[in-house]
Amino acid sequence: MLKVERSSDASDTTLRLTAPLGTGAFSSVWLAEDLSDDPVVLRSRRSLRNLRQGSQSLSRASSLRAVRVPGVRPLGAGKRMLAEHRQERSGTSSLMASPSSCAPNTPRLVALKMTARSMYAQVSGREEALQRDRTRVSFVREVEVLRHITHPNITALLTHFTTPAYHVLVLPYLAGGDLLGLVNNDAAHGALSESLLRRMWSELCKAVGWMHGVGLVHRDVKLENILLTTPFPLAVPPSGALIKLTDFGLSRFIDTAAPLLSTRCGSEAYAAPELVISGRRYDARETDSWACGVVLYALCARRLPFGEGVAGAGGGGRIGREGGQREDPAARRHWLMSIARGEYDWPAPREGQRASGIDTDDELVGPRLVESAGARGVCARLLVRDPSRRAKIAELWDNLWMQGPGASAAPPGLVSAEVETMSPTSTSPESAESVEGWSGEFADLEGEVEGFEDEDLEGEEDEDDGLLLDQDGIDSIARQEVQ
Repeated sequence: MLKVERSSDASDTTLRLTAPLGTGAFSSVWLAEDLSDDPVVLRSRRSLRNLRQGSQSLSRASSLRAVRVPGVRPLGAGKRMLAEHRQERSGTSSLMASPSSCAPNTPRLVALKMTARSMYAQVSGREEALQRDRTRVSFVREVEVLRHITHPNITALLTHFTTPAYHVLVLPYLAGGDLLGLVNNDAAHGALSESLLRRMWSELCKAVGWMHGVGLVHRDVKLENILLTTPFPLAVPPSGALIKLTDFGLSRFIDTAAPLLSTRCGSEAYAAPELVISGRRYDARETDSWACGVVLYALCARRLPFGEGVAGAGGGGRIGREGGQREDPAARRHWLMSIARGEYDWPAPREGQRASGIDTDDELVGPRLVESAGARGVCARLLVRDPSRRAKIAELWDNLWMQGPGASAAPPGLVSAEVETMSPTSTSPESAESVEGWSGEFADLEGEVEGFEDEDLEGEEDEDDGLLLDQDGIDSIARQEVQ
């Protein structure tokens, strides 16, 4: 049980961990019951409504208040996390609160993203301090970014707090899982139609295009960080958002007049060529566009365009987390070189694929999505080695495929630009420049969840195409690069 006591004029937050949702390299995600008298999701919505009405403003002083909970140590990652969870469920853990603190409230589900403040016992004191600082910066940056933006296809932040052992983000719970789970599930992907694919893709483009328009870059777009608002296959497509982009620990606001960055971060399998070429500075809007292209390719082909790494995909031809193992130096270098050259191809449709999907006369479904000329054409505009020739997300809306059945309407702020039409196959590789080993920051935060279903909130978060709240009040740490 986590009970966060705030000031006398604010409601306390009482959360009960119920089940693990995922464990990443630096964080764990848990399903929790919100037993607060005033549920955090309703408080968050009221706060957002007040901000929209101009009755409140965000400031540096109020933008990040770390609430410490003496004596409470939330559950961590791995075996220890599961062991402590079982103790809590059996009533033997000292973290359990009195029965009076849990009843009679009807619990509402939320997701807790918990990052250990110190989990580097095997490294030197200096390295531990550096890793601890990076963890803190990632947490602060994610809070600062999410508190200042709202978009129907971007995860919302309900609240946050810090305990002696963990940084905790409270997010709305979303039962649909991530797109990696959809791609790796035969039945789910077999039911994915081209119109639903187009809807997912256009919603992702709306989120990323809007972000880039306000000077925000994500830097870790991947299948794991795109969440479904409802389980798939869909009985009835939701009237609101179908997907949400999450995990903003590596995101930051940039100066659009001087956008080039130097810190390499994110996931190797989704990294653009300029990230794996030694010494290159990069525009993260362009690397986000490349990563989006990798996502679309994977949704069609059920594999990553440059392979899953040295050891290949997980068992049964599945895409692994972080793109599989890359332990052999020579094979890993070869893999990075193929990314640096922009070398990829499309798998040929296999015999019997038509029968393995839920096919219709009107559109491609499941395994046959790889045949979509429209999706291939969009990928060809994004998976371009030269960043100056790579399409921006806002430029994709002039594509006829983006205007087909299921697609979301182009947002008013995203204006198409004329771009060079490219073949729906990969371009001939240019001579590759030297590639060094990936030495950036990694943030494989699995299982991130977002979303909340409540009749009182229906349609509320979809009112805006995107809103940047109090632009001048964005904390400096959300704008700066941290090595």
